Amino acid sequence: MLINQLAKRTGVTVHTLRYYENLALIQGKVNPELKSNNYKYYDEEVVERVTIIKDVQGLGFTLAEIKKMFHDYYSREVSIEERVNILSDKIKEVDDKIKHFHDMRSRLVSIRTNIENGLGCKPEA
Repeated sequence: MLINQLAKRTGVTVHTLRYYENLALIQGKVNPELKSNNYKYYDEEVVERVTIIKDVQGLGFTLAEIKKMFHDYYSREVSIEERVNILSDKIKEVDDKIKHFHDMRSRLVSIRTNIENGLGCKPEA
């Protein structure tokens, strides 16, 4: 399939797909028999990779982390223990973000309460 078809299948823009290709996250194939165009063709493996990229990004992984994960997975250089450690580190990162947002929410509620009580914008200590 061509890149426009890949975009429709995956729900990712052509611009984003080209960006993924520039980062070597996906790769299209050129038909060597066709000399008149530089069209790249994408197979079902690329559809699967784009779907994985979207899913893993939704879990908080960066494109650099995803690229490393793809390399490690396809090269089989990473043990199960190392994979578990990568996920454990990401879980800790998410937990830290949850704590940060919880603290931020508490400060905002405190400021709102102070404003409602005529005490100004200073949060309570």
